Amino acid sequence: MLLAFYWFRGARPALGGSALALAASVKAVPVALVLYLVYKRAWRETGWTLAYLVLLNLALPVFVLGPHETATYWHRWREVSDVQIAGAGSAHYYNQSLLAALKRLLPGGWVALPLFYALAALGAAGLAWAFRHDPPDLRDPRTAAELAICLGALVVVDPLAWKAHYVTLVAAYFFCWGALRRLPAGGGGGGAGWWRWAL
Repeated sequence: MLLAFYWFRGARPALGGSALALAASVKAVPVALVLYLVYKRAWRETGWTLAYLVLLNLALPVFVLGPHETATYWHRWREVSDVQIAGAGSAHYYNQSLLAALKRLLPGGWVALPLFYALAALGAAGLAWAFRHDPPDLRDPRTAAELAICLGALVVVDPLAWKAHYVTLVAAYFFCWGALRRLPAGGGGGGAGWWRWAL
């Protein structure tokens, strides 16, 4: 994901789209970053990412495996993920995601999953409000800070996140810190100082 945004920020949308699509093909959660691209009206980056997603997850599998086998693998993946997400809560529910925390706090109840979706939607709305000031493009240093925050949020809301996934935030931190150092001291109406302090 970091490589994708490195290329996006370097005005190489085709390479960035291929990297983000590959990340989303290996683990589904990064596909949520497409929503960030749409929200930022980064249309070229969005288009390339969607094109590579179709290529990697539909066109190539159909060409290599055939349509029936491809559909079978897709259904099997959905069944496994649905079973893991819908598992009954307990005080020792596995992994370190927000959903797992709610299932540990509310064992045996049906409220954990709806509450998880409500909190995730509330968090997404909060991020949309925080990121409402559009920089001119993804090369603006502030988008590096937004990316770091989005990566942290994705790890928290990923229903299958383990503590090892939080290691990725170290790379995100240094990525955004390097970008923010290039902001002038008074740039962004004081926003640069806020981002540096927050990170």
